[in-house]
Amino acid sequence: MENTPPNTDPQTGTAEVVAKSTEVVQRAAQAIANSGPTVAQKVVDVLATREIEKRANTLVTGLDKLTKLRGDARKIKPDQLAYGADCKPVGEGTYSKAKAEELKKANEAIDKLQAALDLALSDKADFSKLYNLVNSSSGTSEAAE
Repeated sequence: MENTPPNTDPQTGTAEVVAKSTEVVQRAAQAIANSGPTVAQKVVDVLATREIEKRANTLVTGLDKLTKLRGDARKIKPDQLAYGADCKPVGEGTYSKAKAEELKKANEAIDKLQAALDLALSDKADFSKLYNLVNSSSGTSEAAE
């Protein structure tokens, strides 16, 4: 039995070939069978990452929209001026009813969006109102509703 090839059982004389690939496949099958908690954690991680990205994008969009609304509100200027005898404006201008209503709606939209941003960034992390305002199509008119 001195001439026994490696991987041969000296008592039985049968080749005892241990296939490493078979062992690897068996270990992989065992790992897959026990992977329930690992898979569940990966799903949790993916879902959490997806929601975090959605919230971060919503916050950025909300802040961009707030900047635009504030800029639009600053563009609303008094449309009625009083003039003195020398034909120069006297005092500050005033708003017509239509311009005053436009400014009021713009400020309401700003306040509503600011409140939604504050709620999203609070300990409650309630993004529902911000999602609605950010996803509205026109911005100022819908945000003021």
